[in-house]
Amino acid sequence: FDDASLTGIGMAEDEFHTVVRRKGRGCRTTQPTGARTVQALFEAQRDNRLQTTQDEDLDPRCVDRGLKTLNRMLQALQTSQMLHQLTCDVLSAIDAVGPMPQVVDLICIGLGAPSHSSNAQHQLALLAALSGVLQKQGKKLAISMHEPMFNINDQQIIKRWLPKAEFCETNVEAKLAVRQPTLIYMPHCPSTLYCNLLLTNWTSALSNLVLVGNSFTTYFERAVTEEQKKKIAAIIKVLPHCTERPFVNVTQDFEAAFGDTSVHHFPPAVLATVPDTLWRDCPPFPLADHDVVTQSPLT
Repeated sequence: FDDASLTGIGMAEDEFHTVVRRKGRGCRTTQPTGARTVQALFEAQRDNRLQTTQDEDLDPRCVDRGLKTLNRMLQALQTSQMLHQLTCDVLSAIDAVGPMPQVVDLICIGLGAPSHSSNAQHQLALLAALSGVLQKQGKKLAISMHEPMFNINDQQIIKRWLPKAEFCETNVEAKLAVRQPTLIYMPHCPSTLYCNLLLTNWTSALSNLVLVGNSFTTYFERAVTEEQKKKIAAIIKVLPHCTERPFVNVTQDFEAAFGDTSVHHFPPAVLATVPDTLWRDCPPFPLADHDVVTQSPLT
């Protein structure tokens, strides 16, 4: 995201998309030649944006603007029914997992850049508010942030509200193995990342996951063609064994950042009845979308 971006979220076919309207001078691109494809151009622009973002210097005014915006959002959330219901759903899902460890892992994936993106600011505000309420409820949290687009300004903003959060330097594309009850916070990430997460835990270990993200039911309902269904095969296979609670009471200010967002979990009692064939017939990992920052540049 850049400083001149106005972002919103919409859905087309089987995917959640970030709609970006830019003003000012656009990026210069070259025409594809030879084996270069539209996909390759998307990847080249994405990698250039990533490098530019990471090279940015600390801008105190940018950080201050971000903090003031987040403070207003947090104040609006404090008494909101959305936060109350989300907290109840998350606590219910975590408690359903079974005996709790002393510390619950809270992993945030694909937040975006809160120094520039309105959606990222809204999502960070809810994450900060949710973590605060969970801690007041007696949950000890170990928070980690997975986002290759973070620059120093983003990290400074996040540390103000989540001072103990750790920033993961390795981009694993959501291929995270979960060994204990874990809250995954990843609203409006590409479907590839959700599938990567599911497939990396393609056993009864899925019961450890409490996932705040795009509605799996909506993905299923909007997958019409065989290609779309193949792309989200992991989601389709586990959906019958997933408990999903959609966000409710979402105010207009937060609608763009949380439209079609749900809390998902996989009750251990339900997974205990799943036939072994589900785990044996594991779908392949999907190919990365052009908006997924991969571990290494694609050519």
